[in-house]
Amino acid sequence: MAWNRCLGSLREGDVISDRELNVLSYLIDSKDAEDRKLYPPAFLTAGKLDESLDIIVDCSTVYEKLSSDKKKKEKTLQKIENTMRDRLTKDDLRVESILGSYKFTSQAVRFLLGDEHRDLNECFEFMEEMAAQKSILKGLNLKSLHECRAACAELMKALLEVPKTTSDNSIKFQRALYRVIDCVEAVLGCMKKILAKQENLVQILTNTPLKQSSFFFPGDAQQYANIQLQRLVNSEAALDIVSRAYQLLTVDNFDAEPRSEEGRRRLRFFANSLFMDMPDAKPIRKIRSLTVSTPYYSEIVMYSIKDLTAQNDDSIKLLYYLKTIYPFEWENLLERLQAKDMEEALKKYPEEVQSWASYRGQTLARTVRGMMYNEDAIRFLHWLEICENEVMHQFGCPCNKCKRLDEMVALKFNYVCTCQIYGKQKDEQRQQAADLEFLLRKHPSLRVAYVDGPKKMKEGPPKFFSVLIRADGANIAEVYRVELPGNPIIGEGKPENQNHAIIFSRGELLQCIDMNQDGYLEEALKMPNLLSTKDSETAKYPLTIIGFREHVFTGGVSNLASFMSIQELSFVSLGQRMLALNHVRQHYGHPDIFDKLFAMGCGGTAKASKGVNLSEDIFAGFNSTLRGGRISHEEFIQVGKGRDVGMQQLVLFEAKLSSGAGECVISRDAMRMASRLDFFRLHSWFYGNLGWYFTQTMTVVGVFFFIYGKVYMALSGMDSFFLEKGGLGIGGTLNTSWAIQFGFLLVVPVVAVVGVEQGFRHGVTYLLWNVLTLGPLFFTFQMGTRMHYFDRTLIHGGAKYRATGRGFTIKHEKFAELYRFYAFSHFYRAVELIFLLILFRIYGTFSWCNCSWTLDAEFYSYFKPSDNDWKTRCYANYYQTCVEPTNQNYGVMSYSLWIIAATWLWAPFFFNPSGFDWDKLIEDYSDWQNWLKTTNDSAGSWSGWWSNEVEYLEHSSKSSRIVSIIRKMRFFFVAYGMYLQLAYKTYYEDRDLKIEKGSMISYALAGAMFILVLLLLCCGYIASRIKKKMTFKQKKLRKMKFILSCCGLLVACASLLVISLVNLMEITVIILIAAYWFLQLCIYRNQTHHVVVRAMARTYDRWVGWIIFGPVLFIAMFLPFLSSFQQRVMFNNAFTSGLEVSKLFANEAASSTSKIVKVKRVAKKKKRSD
Repeated sequence: MAWNRCLGSLREGDVISDRELNVLSYLIDSKDAEDRKLYPPAFLTAGKLDESLDIIVDCSTVYEKLSSDKKKKEKTLQKIENTMRDRLTKDDLRVESILGSYKFTSQAVRFLLGDEHRDLNECFEFMEEMAAQKSILKGLNLKSLHECRAACAELMKALLEVPKTTSDNSIKFQRALYRVIDCVEAVLGCMKKILAKQENLVQILTNTPLKQSSFFFPGDAQQYANIQLQRLVNSEAALDIVSRAYQLLTVDNFDAEPRSEEGRRRLRFFANSLFMDMPDAKPIRKIRSLTVSTPYYSEIVMYSIKDLTAQNDDSIKLLYYLKTIYPFEWENLLERLQAKDMEEALKKYPEEVQSWASYRGQTLARTVRGMMYNEDAIRFLHWLEICENEVMHQFGCPCNKCKRLDEMVALKFNYVCTCQIYGKQKDEQRQQAADLEFLLRKHPSLRVAYVDGPKKMKEGPPKFFSVLIRADGANIAEVYRVELPGNPIIGEGKPENQNHAIIFSRGELLQCIDMNQDGYLEEALKMPNLLSTKDSETAKYPLTIIGFREHVFTGGVSNLASFMSIQELSFVSLGQRMLALNHVRQHYGHPDIFDKLFAMGCGGTAKASKGVNLSEDIFAGFNSTLRGGRISHEEFIQVGKGRDVGMQQLVLFEAKLSSGAGECVISRDAMRMASRLDFFRLHSWFYGNLGWYFTQTMTVVGVFFFIYGKVYMALSGMDSFFLEKGGLGIGGTLNTSWAIQFGFLLVVPVVAVVGVEQGFRHGVTYLLWNVLTLGPLFFTFQMGTRMHYFDRTLIHGGAKYRATGRGFTIKHEKFAELYRFYAFSHFYRAVELIFLLILFRIYGTFSWCNCSWTLDAEFYSYFKPSDNDWKTRCYANYYQTCVEPTNQNYGVMSYSLWIIAATWLWAPFFFNPSGFDWDKLIEDYSDWQNWLKTTNDSAGSWSGWWSNEVEYLEHSSKSSRIVSIIRKMRFFFVAYGMYLQLAYKTYYEDRDLKIEKGSMISYALAGAMFILVLLLLCCGYIASRIKKKMTFKQKKLRKMKFILSCCGLLVACASLLVISLVNLMEITVIILIAAYWFLQLCIYRNQTHHVVVRAMARTYDRWVGWIIFGPVLFIAMFLPFLSSFQQRVMFNNAFTSGLEVSKLFANEAASSTSKIVKVKRVAKKKKRSD
């Protein structure tokens, strides 16, 4: 009954179809417990009937051949019969498939033909007698069993397709009747062949269709056949028999499991979990009571029809996207609604379509439905305890047993959604408030808690209240209103919202569930077992938090979501399992269950101090560990969890976690944990918690230390010195280790988890799939995200909550938006890394001349030249014979750093829908230029973005700024090193390093160029400040800029007479680096609003943007096939589920209905006394 109950839940959720429900369910043929017979599901015998029939036919053929030989004795023939039986009984499912197929098929035929053909019972009785006497091969001719099986299957199919609602005189029914008669005749013909050895039985089968008033006789418009067929169609028991017979006859290995991946996963885990170690469950009346709490702010409660049918910029509708991702579940919905297509479903059943879509997104409705399965599970389990396997009554039954069920459910479970601003939303008549009230009416035992206030009072200051509400029929009624001493939301919003509603929880245990989670009935049935783990606690180490697994249900939306889901799986299974084993598992939010009294004594389930407790959940684990509590992790139960599916959403999520980890590192809780744990637990705690972000940051810092060290060595000339001594040989090894550590090493835990969970072959397959779909690039990009936000929070603080949206990413993000998102965290560092790699290639020593200058002594008139002169001539004239490579190879030492830089620059475009589409990029370019040119301080302008990005420096301490300024000195040292190299090449020519005369001319020319550039910038700034109406001043400025430009051109040409073009370019680069260093100093001295600083920053942003955007435009113009490849990589998982991205982005989704259906929702009322 429990298995069938779980399958019914899957069918209600449209995870499986009607046929899959019948194939997977047990058949219970009686409502009375005493006479009840249980038949196993048909999927167990999938493929077994074919095997059995092949064995029987083979043995029958051999038997017929040997029986024709008169010399063979009876014992020899009996051996064949025994061999056949041994082969069949070797697998019990083979026997079950034969017996089940025969039993249900014969019952269906007998029921259909009725009493007029009771003489056919002799045929069935004879076959059963032969089976009992072990004389099947002797009494029956079994060569045509396959033909008989096909005829019986066709008959069962015809019976199932008979219309039920039409009268017996309708054309549809008459056609179905004629088809059934033909099928019955075909079955009787096959029976003749099987009973060919028994002439009397063959005669009965021959005379059966010739009887008057029989099923086959056409008299009186086949009245008897009409009556019999109507009787069968209108009998549920008879239809169950026909359906089971059809399943057993036709089910194969393909039909043995649901088509939906979600259905297969849920049933597979549930079946496997039953064989895991779990504590025995107590009777429902003895288990601890449980309260579930879900914090909610203003996220999506349910998708409206308008949301589902509205087109975005790419002409994609959310409903079309969902039904393409979940094609089988959409077909199951249409089957349940008996609708032909999406238009009919939207027109006739808009509420059902709304619910279907909402249950596949990260919505509160999905979470509420999942958590309310706990109520259904308690009701079902308690029914089994008090009703002795009696069939469960319908919900709302007024009998005493059902009243006892309702009382027990209310005693053991309650669910509170802490909707902080519900009162404000209701006053503003927002859709979220209406949706919450709809959920309250649909689930009568659901409660909503919110903060009401400030409320103006007649006397005294405004007051705040914690309010609990419920549904009272069609109305919403208050249950409690508790006056508060002040505003409860003074710290971080989510933990404050979570803690203020604890007073409304009645359970001994408290489960914290996020609003983007899900629950399943089959897992809720194991909740009593999970709660029983609390009974195994000891007085010394009480069990304060019960943790268990999560499954990320958003993994099939896109490859990004798949990367995130499999990474999450490695943490919630392998990671937390090992942490719990070492007694250092903490609370990470989500589904953990608290000892409520312990939690309330520690300040609640989460800390709420502003900033410090951004990652609020983990501090509850610290409290538990520091106070001697124990945190467990169970594997036999799980809940669903939604994760972000878009690149921006994932980055925001990682930014929140990294910033929270940075604040947590400097908290007193972390200090206490570090000082009180023993050596081994401390190491496990470090690498399983905050150390993850620290090591990731150190890895990125190590990369920059490596490349800056190489560049400084090259600019100072020390690398050639050490290479001559045979040093610097470890650089290639370091570079290779970074290549592995950045991308591929992060995949190793994931591969290990997949290998353990699904097998080694699946682990290797996943590794190959991950590499082909650019998984290492994603993990490398995420490492940069973690480093940036962890490092910035650790130095400057300023951690803040970042809302991710939790929606589906099906639209193209513009370049300006991408630049705003990733400039400080990735783009600047990537450009810096590329610049350093280029400098290393230019100034590094990768080869040298291995010959002496005496090889060309005649050219130098036997006077020894300078090292630079001989090196230049050696490379020009003796490259083949004299030039040899050094110990360091540029390609080997830098390839992984180029990959890192390229990933940080262009990964957002690879994971952006239509990221390489030419038309989209042209629009992006215009939008980017407008963004740069907008001069106001709005959020959509460059100035507004710049102010927002450097806002954290306003609250930064003096020591933090000093540390940042010291770190930015690296640019000054690079510029100074380049200056020394330039000075050496330009002014020191002879061996004694004597300075040439007239060298000041070059300095003067370089200074003049710099001054002219500054004057041009000043003119440009003044021109931007002068209004267009002041035409006279504009003309003067244009004239001045023209004169200055001409002077600059003359100075540049004059410079070429003194110094080379290469040296001139080096001077320009040195000036630019020095200017960038000056810009960084101004930023950290809090001069970010100065006009010069803003102008310089805007100019650098324009250059960086072109460095990023230029290659993307080139790819879109000359390599258009990469756009298709990018879409294939982006939506690879969706392709395996039937998502056709080419159609999706070709606007074929626009052909769907554009009408918005107004929904008048009427919740299915569940009568429940509170």
